[in-house]
Amino acid sequence: MRGGLITHISRCMLGIAAFVAPASGEPGAATDQVPMRAPPLWQLEGVNIHAMLVTEMLAQQGGNQQGLLTMEDDWNVTVEAGGKISWNYGPTIRTRRGAQRGTKIASTSDLDQASHTANGDAMWQFSDGALTFLRSYRDGAIRVVIAFGQDGPNLTCNASNVFARERDKQDLTINSPIDGTPVTILSWKQVSSNCYVTSPLTGFDGFWLTAVVCEKQGDILAYSYKFIGRVKNGVYHGEVGESGRPGWATYDGTIERDGSAEIVVKGLTGSDSRYTAGHTQPGKRWSAPFAGRFEESRGSALRVVDRTCHAEFVKQ
Repeated sequence: MRGGLITHISRCMLGIAAFVAPASGEPGAATDQVPMRAPPLWQLEGVNIHAMLVTEMLAQQGGNQQGLLTMEDDWNVTVEAGGKISWNYGPTIRTRRGAQRGTKIASTSDLDQASHTANGDAMWQFSDGALTFLRSYRDGAIRVVIAFGQDGPNLTCNASNVFARERDKQDLTINSPIDGTPVTILSWKQVSSNCYVTSPLTGFDGFWLTAVVCEKQGDILAYSYKFIGRVKNGVYHGEVGESGRPGWATYDGTIERDGSAEIVVKGLTGSDSRYTAGHTQPGKRWSAPFAGRFEESRGSALRVVDRTCHAEFVKQ
């Protein structure tokens, strides 16, 4: 199956000129190339890639008139150990009559191994710092390329897609991602794309020096303290003070894959009410949320309930 897929796609993509000619409405190469060093495959293991590709098409379905439509392809890809690619794909079609969402497709594929789809055979490949998804159609093919760049610990990506018809074909016919009926694509042009990479949850695992500063507010005095918090499997926990005693507080929350974080502090009011919102007596239970973001080795969060407090995190 692998050889048949490669042969079919090769017939559709005989050199760059076969699929970038402006007269056919096919898109050119990605415009914003990554000038950084291309990472090897092992450095991509565990990362998550989100790409949105938007293509304008002139299409005809059944005996209907030709019409313009926009296809939005939403890709989420995870590179797993052992050369496996976990991916899902959700299409949206926009026409003058509105938007329709297609069924999301999710699968796990081995690199360089062809598999069957509703439209034809498909395969993932990796070479020169780029993931490529190839899929054959009855009389054409599509190629989606996600190219990576690396600047120190930071990964970036660019995404592009290329449709191609077989050399002796005039049009490209695919099954509609909305209802599965055949759709003839007469011309196409990629109009936009965006792509970003997020680290896995475990990328934030470790110990974090946490500094909390609560500003003076009216007659409520300011205070600050530091402690060591820990992130394990994306879950943050920290504690300050003596458990069960006035002034004790715990910090617990979750750091998402994109670094966004929600942390809730719970505790007992301190022994000196001059520092407590509302000058509450010592030992009373209280809680407040922090919202913020973590990056590779630093993070920050803000609390605005009852009073303004800032939290800063530095990975140790």
